[in-house]
Amino acid sequence: SGWKSVPFVRRSPRLLSERAVSATNHAKVDELIRKSAKARLDGNPGAARSYLRTAIRYSTGNQKVTLQQELQKLIDEN
Repeated sequence: SGWKSVPFVRRSPRLLSERAVSATNHAKVDELIRKSAKARLDGNPGAARSYLRTAIRYSTGNQKVTLQQELQKLIDEN
């Protein structure tokens, strides 16, 4: 039958593949990095730091480390 049990329906969000979640997070991080760079060029280091902090939350591995280093450089400059 087409009906699913209540526990199955409640678990359904967890059935998203890690690859899909990773792709979504990667897209978010890319957008946040672009926004950070634009804010920096526009002379708004506070917004640039904020975007980088958010990007760090969504990133993993080497990308996370690189963004943390970039954030520290931005903090040290201002």
